[in-house]
Amino acid sequence: MIKNKTLVIYQLMKFSKKGDRKAFFDLAESSQIFYNLKHLTSIEASKLIYSFSNLKISDPSIWGILENLFLVNSKNMNMHDYIMCTWAFQKFSKNPEVWSKIEEAIDSNYLEWKQDQIKNPNIGLAVYSFATNKKGSDKLWQKFLLIGKEILPYLDERNSVLLAYSFCKKGIKDQGFWKRYETVIIPKYPNFKFINQSTVAYSFSLCKTGSQQLWDIMEKPFLLKDYKTYSKRDIVQILFSFARYEKGSKEFWGHMEQAVLFNQHNFTFTDLNQIAYSFQMNDIGSKEFWDMFKNAKISIQIDNTNNSNQNDLFITFNELVFFGRIMKKKEVATKELWNSLEKPFIKLINTPNILQKATVPISYHTQFYVTNPEIFTMAVENQYIQFFEWLFKRNVQDILTQIINICYLLTDTKVGSPKIWKVLTDLIINHKDLLADKDVRHVRGFCSSVYILTNLNPYTNEKNVEIFDKFCADNIQYFINDYKCTAIITRCFFKYQNQNKTLKKVFQEIAKSEKIKPDFLFITLLSIIYRYQFQVVEKQFIQFREYFENSIVQYLNDNKSRKQLLQDIEIMVINRNLNDNFDLLQWMQNMSQKYFQNQFIFQKYLEKQCETSKHKIMHSDEEEQYRMESEEINEKNYAYYFEKQQDFKNPKQF
Repeated sequence: MIKNKTLVIYQLMKFSKKGDRKAFFDLAESSQIFYNLKHLTSIEASKLIYSFSNLKISDPSIWGILENLFLVNSKNMNMHDYIMCTWAFQKFSKNPEVWSKIEEAIDSNYLEWKQDQIKNPNIGLAVYSFATNKKGSDKLWQKFLLIGKEILPYLDERNSVLLAYSFCKKGIKDQGFWKRYETVIIPKYPNFKFINQSTVAYSFSLCKTGSQQLWDIMEKPFLLKDYKTYSKRDIVQILFSFARYEKGSKEFWGHMEQAVLFNQHNFTFTDLNQIAYSFQMNDIGSKEFWDMFKNAKISIQIDNTNNSNQNDLFITFNELVFFGRIMKKKEVATKELWNSLEKPFIKLINTPNILQKATVPISYHTQFYVTNPEIFTMAVENQYIQFFEWLFKRNVQDILTQIINICYLLTDTKVGSPKIWKVLTDLIINHKDLLADKDVRHVRGFCSSVYILTNLNPYTNEKNVEIFDKFCADNIQYFINDYKCTAIITRCFFKYQNQNKTLKKVFQEIAKSEKIKPDFLFITLLSIIYRYQFQVVEKQFIQFREYFENSIVQYLNDNKSRKQLLQDIEIMVINRNLNDNFDLLQWMQNMSQKYFQNQFIFQKYLEKQCETSKHKIMHSDEEEQYRMESEEINEKNYAYYFEKQQDFKNPKQF
C-alpha cells in the first residue's frame, strides 16, 4: 500500500495542471500508484482520472484502466466527483457503461445537484461532456434544461458559456431558456473573455434566436477590437455566426472585411471557403473583397490512395465544389483560379464513392470549368452510377429521401446522359416491389420515381409507361387517399391518359374521394394548365373537368372553403414569368370562360373574396418545389457542413 497516497494524488494533480508530463509519470512510477488502485478512495480515484485528462493522455489502455477504476468506485462518489470524471471522460472515453453510470448518478441526485449549483456551479462541464459525446437520454437532457433555466443567475462565465454552447450543439431551441439566457447573461456579456463572447454569438446563431437588441450588443466587442489583431479562427467563427442568422450591421461587416483583407495571405483554403460562404449568404462584400479571390493562392493536397482518410476526402470535395459554385456566381473565377481547382477536383471525382457523403447539392460540380470535358464527363458518369448502385443497397427510407431530388437535379444539368438514366431506370424498376409495398410513404416515393422516369426522363420508352400503368392498378387505394400521390398522378394524367389503361380509372376514383379536397385538385389543375399554356392540355382538361366540376361547385358554396381556395391559389400557383401587372381575378375568369361549362364559376363564387389589386401568382407544381432545392435554399442547408467545422477542440478556451 502507498504511503501518503493522498499527498501523491495531490502532487499528480499539481503536475497535470502545469502540463508537466515528465514529473507526473516519474511520480506515478516511483509511487507505484497504478499497482495500488484498489486502495484509492472514491475522491482520490476521481482526482487521478481528472489528472490524466488534464495532460491529454489518450492511450486507450490507460483509459481502460481508468474506466474500470471509476466503475469500481462510483457507488461512493459524490456529485462533485462524478462531474470531475464526466469532464475527464468527455474526450477519452466512449464506454457506454461509464456514461450510463454517470447519467444514473445525476438522475438519482438531481435535487441535491441542482441545489449545489448555486454555490459551486459545474453544470456547464457536465452538459458540455454529454453534448460533445452525443450521450444522454431525452429524460436527462430535459433535466439539464430545467436546471439550466433555474440556476442561470448563479453561473460563472465558464459554465454559462459551456451551457449555451452545449444546448446549441444538442439542438435545444427552447425559447424559454434562450430568452432567459438573454435576460440574465447579456448584462454580463461585455465583460466576458473575447473567445467566450464569440462562442455565445455562435450559440445563438446556431439556434437562430435572439432579439435584434441582443445582436446589436453582441457585435459591439467585435467592432471595438482592432481588425489587425484578429486571429484567423476569430474571423472565420465570428463571420459564420453572424452570417448563419443573417445578422450584423453594415459597420460590422465592413470592419470584418478589413480583418479579412488584412489577413488574406494567411488563410487556408478551408478558411477562404467559409469566409466566401459568409459574405455570399448576406450578399455583401466590396469589389476589393471579391477581387481578393481572383488572386488567391489555392493549394489543396489530395491523397486518394488506400491509406487516405476517406472522411477528409469527402470534406475536401464538399469544400471544393461549393467554393467553385460561389466563385462562379460572384463572377470572380478567373482561368488561373479554375486551374488551381481543377487538378484536385479531377483527383477527387475519380475517388471511389465520393458522392456518397457529399453534403453539397450533387449537381454543383457542373459549375466547374475543365480543360478536358470528355474525361470529366466520363468520371462524373461513373460516379453517378456508383452512387445509385450504393444507394439502392441501403434502407428503403434512405432511397426515397434521396432519389427524387437527385433525379430532378439530373434533369437540370448536363450530366443526365443516356447511360445514367438507363442505370437509374433499371434500378428503380428492379426495386419496385421493395419500394412500393410498405406504406403510403414508400408508395409516394416510388410514385415520384416513376413520374420522374416517365415525365422527366428524356429517354422514356413504352416499357416505363407500362410499368407505371401496373403500379397505378396495384396501388389505387393510396392514390385516392393521399394528396401527394394525387398531385403526381394528376400531372401524369395529362401526359399519359391516352396510353395508360389504368390511369383514367384511378383518376375517376380520386375525383370521388372524400379525403382529397376539390381545392387541392383544382390548384394542381391550374398550375398544370398555366405551365402548358392552356392549349397543350385542352383535350385532357375536358375529361378532367367532367370528374370534378360538380364537386368543385359544391365546395365553393361554403364561404370558408371559398376563402381558403383563393388563399391556396395565391400561395401555391407559381409562375415566375408573370409581370407586376398580372391580374389574378382576370386570369381566373379567363380560365373559367375557356374551360368550364359554367363559365362564371369564378366570378360567382370568388369575386367577393378576391382583391382586384395586382397579384403575382406562384406555381404549385411539386416539381418546382423540388427544383427550388436550388441555390439559396441549398446554400443555407450547407451551413450544416460549416457547423461541423466549428466544433471546439479545446474546452479550456472557455
